[in-house]
Amino acid sequence: MFMEAKVAHNLQMEDLNYDITTSIRDELKSVPVLSPGRCIYKVPEHIRNVKEETYRPWMVSIGPIYHQHPSLQAMQKQKLRHLKRFLSQGNKAYDLDYYVAIIRQYEGDIRRCYAEEISLSSNDFIKMVLLDATFIIDLLMWSTFKFSLENHPVDGIIDVFSRVAHDLFLEENQLPFFVLDLLYDLAFGKAYPHISFVDLTWSFMDCGCMPGKEVQNTKISDIIRQNAPNIGHFVDFLRVCCLPSELRSTSKIINKYPLFPLSVSELRAVGVKFVVSESTSLLDIKFSRGVLEIPKFNVQSTTESVFKNIMVFEHCHCFLDSYFVDYIYFISSLIKTPEDVGILVRKGIIENWIGSNEAVANIFDKIAENISLCSSNFYYDDLCEKLNVHANASWHRWKAVLKEDYFGHPWAVISFIYAFVILILTFLQTLSSYKSK
Repeated sequence: MFMEAKVAHNLQMEDLNYDITTSIRDELKSVPVLSPGRCIYKVPEHIRNVKEETYRPWMVSIGPIYHQHPSLQAMQKQKLRHLKRFLSQGNKAYDLDYYVAIIRQYEGDIRRCYAEEISLSSNDFIKMVLLDATFIIDLLMWSTFKFSLENHPVDGIIDVFSRVAHDLFLEENQLPFFVLDLLYDLAFGKAYPHISFVDLTWSFMDCGCMPGKEVQNTKISDIIRQNAPNIGHFVDFLRVCCLPSELRSTSKIINKYPLFPLSVSELRAVGVKFVVSESTSLLDIKFSRGVLEIPKFNVQSTTESVFKNIMVFEHCHCFLDSYFVDYIYFISSLIKTPEDVGILVRKGIIENWIGSNEAVANIFDKIAENISLCSSNFYYDDLCEKLNVHANASWHRWKAVLKEDYFGHPWAVISFIYAFVILILTFLQTLSSYKSK
């Protein structure tokens, strides 16, 4: 009797186990495979909740994430006008049917660029890609010196251009770069063989979207040329533009948290001088012999959004190589007060386009909130160590105080020299009197 009950119990457990394993297998089938080509991510909720509006488009949806958002539907008709212009201006050997067929051919590759599963049907997805891609290409072509405002199909484009440009550099509002490059080359490659889509995108940065664009050479840097085949989208393009041509090696120490620098005011108090760097890379900050060189950058209404979206991309896509996140952490450590901003503005390092120094300080106060730092691979670790060694040297602090208090004015210098001469003469007179005795 006991054995029969035990067998029955075991059979019952096997049935229950089978139900569980069957359920799990069914759920596993629905889990999408993570594509190695994914580069477009939804902003994690814990980051989005800090300031949601910095990640949301203002006027135009690009890609599937905001495709059906009610507040962005007004631009859909404008996209049709851009498509019409694209077809009329582009290579006459290719018609609408051809471009649809091309996008269908690459549909799988395009979908795999998105980290989230896309629910749009194949036809709706292809139509969306075509309209969004031709809109971007036409807008970028118009924004270069080659194309005139009078022929542009969007009424009042000047009024909305900056807002549309802002929307093109949001992590959730992207098309894969290779699709744009492909369609541009098919339509305009023969007519403009000397202007690649990389060139066109670079030229578009003159709209002011790119942080530090004014320090860049008009010629595309080597770092962009080298990375062009691997650029995922416009936010990735921005990130690559900020990288130096040669990255410094970093000391990878597990469980070591970086020691951040003092603020601008505190560093200035220990004799650190701030100068504008001549480097063409925003991230190329150097410290040597008491001089901290920082590349110039502007702060405008879109700066916070641009910075945050580059940081989110690094956070999701290349956490171990998050050089821009490291840059923001470093700059945020320098800027603690409006006075810190004022010093950098006077030195020409910051161009303040938003008004008060307090507004700039507020941007950097919480810009990196909830965005993790790869502490074992902090790009500015050695630089911070040099700054802190300098700050802790009592000689530098004494020298800075002496210069501020006694050499801050030409008359103070003259007075000091006069007092020093009197002191020497007095000493010599005393010495002479002593010897004569």
